[in-house]
Parts: sequence; C-alpha cells; structure tokens
Amino acid sequence: MKNFALILMLLVALKSHACKCAGPKTLHEYFESAEMVIKGKVLSNEKVDGSHHHKVQIERTYKGNLSSKLILIKSDASTSCQFGMNLGQTYFVFMTKGIDNAYWTGECSGTQIFTVEKENQLYFEPEKSNEGLCEKIDIYDTLDLKVLKSDPFHLMKVSLEDACIKFNVSYGSGCGTAKFRLITDNRITESMRPIMDVYLTLNDDDDCEAIKSLWVNFDLSEFLPFATSHGLQVRILNNDSIVLLKTD
Repeated sequence: MKNFALILMLLVALKSHACKCAGPKTLHEYFESAEMVIKGKVLSNEKVDGSHHHKVQIERTYKGNLSSKLILIKSDASTSCQFGMNLGQTYFVFMTKGIDNAYWTGECSGTQIFTVEKENQLYFEPEKSNEGLCEKIDIYDTLDLKVLKSDPFHLMKVSLEDACIKFNVSYGSGCGTAKFRLITDNRITESMRPIMDVYLTLNDDDDCEAIKSLWVNFDLSEFLPFATSHGLQVRILNNDSIVLLKTD
C-alpha cells in the first residue's frame, strides 16, 4: 500500500511538471503559425544529443514546399516539453525551421495523430470575402474554353449584390499565391433581355493541397448601360448559370 501511495505521488509530481502550452489552439491557428504542414508517416526514430530525430515519409503537403518525399524532423527530448512520435504512426506535423536550419516540431506546435475528421477541419477554413471590394473584369479577345487556361477550383455559389457579382470558391492552396480573374469578350447578344458571357479563372502558383474557401467579387457596373428594362443576363460559363443584372 505504501509503495502504491509512493508511485501515485511520483505520478502527480511528474504531471505537475509536464509541459504546458499557451492556451488551446485550433488546427487553423497551428496552421497559420507553422512554416510547414504535412501529413507524414514515421519511418524511424533516434535520440541524438538531447533531441529526437524522426525520419518521416511525406504523404501530403498542406503548407510549404519540399522536393523530397522524406524529411528529417527534430523534437526536443531534454525538457518537460519533450515530444516524440510513434514509429509507424501517421501524423499531422506542424513545423518551423530552427537556427540549425532543420525542421522542428513539438507538443505545442500542434503535431498530432492524423484522422480524416481532423483533415476535414483543416481543409475547409472559410476566409473572409474581399469586404465589399469588387475587382475589375478583364476583357479578352475570346472566351474559347480551349484557349483559356485555369487551375482547378470548385465553384460553390454565385450571387449578385447591386452590380457586384460574387463567387464562393474553394481551391487547393497554402504555400503560394493565387489570383482569380473574371473574363469577358465584351460581346453582348442583343435581345429584349441581352446576354453577356463571363468565365472565372484561377492562376494558382501553389503546390500545396490545403483547401481554402473564400468569396471573390467583381464589378459589373460598366455593363449596366447595356441592360434593358428586362435587365442584362450574365451567363457564367463555368457552370452555365445565369444572374440577372438590373439597372434599378
């Protein structure tokens, strides 16, 4: 009984000296503070000079850019914040570069065992709309979809507010720049309710796969003079949907 009480006291003492992180964070907060975010499987572990060395096979990159599918990740093994990853286990790994130019992770970095549910949480982080900013439409010579180039994205919703057309889109991103453009050939079919065609494109200079969802907005006010009393039909070639632009 005395031995049991002694063991219990030791466990309590150890727990009281365990690593404490500064407040709970969401996956998105960990994502924003990390330099590199991957899904990876631990192939080997080694303790070297007070740190764990984990050889990890990268299965998916959410943020950052690495040419190799293998990476050496370090974690502290010398303090109460020591952190290890189990051999053969797959993790979400949130990393930053240390002064030794190596990637480091730890308990407070957000690294945790991978689950599909957590991946879904990471994937769909809604971003703010451009807060009323409606960008100018680009006018091209053609709307031939065989000529126009676009990186893949998913068009989820289209709405029209006054003369601002808004697109809710999602696309793979996380470590580069992305630019949406709305294109028209400036040709308007004359009728009681005239029609103009537009096409939304994405130039995504990004090899990462974290899915972002956001609104992109474009100004249609320069086309209002072409609207009749029945309005101007704006046909979105991406999904053949139509929104009606009216002067009032």
